Amino acid sequence: MADRFPAEIRIGGRLSGTARLYPGDTTILRGLVSALNDDGGSREYGDVVIPFDCEPPALDTYLDSKRGSYKSVLLLKNDQACNGEFESTEEFCQKNGIPYDRWSDHYCEADGEKAYWRPGMESPTIHYADSQGCEVVCGATVRKALAALKNFEASLSDRSENINVALVFHGGVAEAMKLLEEACPELPPKLESFEIIA
Repeated sequence: MADRFPAEIRIGGRLSGTARLYPGDTTILRGLVSALNDDGGSREYGDVVIPFDCEPPALDTYLDSKRGSYKSVLLLKNDQACNGEFESTEEFCQKNGIPYDRWSDHYCEADGEKAYWRPGMESPTIHYADSQGCEVVCGATVRKALAALKNFEASLSDRSENINVALVFHGGVAEAMKLLEEACPELPPKLESFEIIA
């Protein structure tokens, strides 16, 4: 039995309202809405699930343009998401080249996470996240990076003539950068606005 806990999904990009999917003879838009319905997506936690036959302009109800870091994107929530994911929706988006960001709260032994997927990616980029959706990194990794930077700073303050700055740089700053890049992988570009085209 799967655990169920809160999750949100934001969907962006340009989506055809008329292009058809085969088999099933439905439109891509209808397929997306059907997947969101399967996953229990709603406007607010505990709200009515998006109708499987929801079409524009009723779909505008699910647009979120309030957050500064996002443009007008489709936003759906589920406080009982299976394993904190929108499994059908994420699979549908990846198969049809529709970009999305997902946030899942932590629950029991499952860590909270943010997942980012854009067309061209093999799989989503995933980061640990807290209950507010802020990314979290391992403190031990950050401390190692700080120690490497402090060692670099200490070796620079040692005004010995025999110091090889390039070697010290490689040992200190480069090590810190490597640790931080592993702990904080680069994020994909921000979601484009959600737009339905003919």
